Amino acid sequence: MRPLLDRNSTQMQNLEKVIESLRKAGDYMNADPEQVARLKSAIDLMRKVEFDLARDLDRLNQNDKYFSAEDNEAPGSYRKLVEEYYKSIAKSK
Repeated sequence: MRPLLDRNSTQMQNLEKVIESLRKAGDYMNADPEQVARLKSAIDLMRKVEFDLARDLDRLNQNDKYFSAEDNEAPGSYRKLVEEYYKSIAKSK
């Protein structure tokens, strides 16, 4: 997973914390309460990494939406400009 993340990103920092927490937890089969707490902390951090990655993926999917071939209409903020463009083309013929 490390090669996929930007070295300076929050996700990478959280992933490093997860790995370190898991290393510190060691043998969890005979875990004492402190080890269990470290494991829970690692799980919470891993959930944060997962949430951040899901949010970033959703953001990328939203950006791709505007470039979809299925999308036949211009976004509302550009609609008037597109109409003016086509009118100017029609007038020049």
